Amino acid sequence: AHVFWNQAKLRKEMEELGVAVVAYSPLGNSGFHGEKSGISSDLVAEVSKESSLTPAQVMLSYLINKGFIVIPKSVTPARIDGNANWELKLNDEQMAKLDAAPQKRLTDFPFRPGGKFFFDESEK
Repeated sequence: AHVFWNQAKLRKEMEELGVAVVAYSPLGNSGFHGEKSGISSDLVAEVSKESSLTPAQVMLSYLINKGFIVIPKSVTPARIDGNANWELKLNDEQMAKLDAAPQKRLTDFPFRPGGKFFFDESEK
């Protein structure tokens, strides 16, 4: 889960069952997806500037405020420190802006037999 795939329906269902949801790629995996990840999006940059948080901290703060357990990954010591040492500062207006982000999976490899995409949005 990340800002641009916030798993609202899954999160609601899991909350009703008392199950915590873990975001394993809360930053959208920018190393793999580059600009598609959202961390470099205009929306995240806007909220970053308003809140004085880094784009990564905005994305992490959003998910933590939504009740996710987040597991950001980095191999860069400064980024690891930045992902761990900050305060939640997003206000209701900023959260609403991020809630309104377009929701789209970033990865959809054709792994299933017959070449069907693994995640078929039409199956919802």
